[in-house]
Amino acid sequence: MKKKDENNKNTMKSALTKRKTEYLVCISLGLKNSETAKILVVSESAVKKASLEIYKILNAKDRANAVTIGFIKKILNEDIIGKIAEKYNIQH
Repeated sequence: MKKKDENNKNTMKSALTKRKTEYLVCISLGLKNSETAKILVVSESAVKKASLEIYKILNAKDRANAVTIGFIKKILNEDIIGKIAEKYNIQH
């Protein structure tokens, strides 16, 4: 059973691109879609689309659930959030 859980973690981790991980970090920091769009230099509709794709990949119901799953599956951690926040000069 442990092997299956480990494979599931790796599958989810690899399913999120670096860019989608950046979106997930913005979600984890509580940024609005409009704020995320400005920071990542994309349209607000692109943020909404990416968010829905992330929810689907993680089998998440909403933003909070996606962040929780991100931490559980080790897609997110303080180091990753800090690096991406620093890269885009996001206060957290």
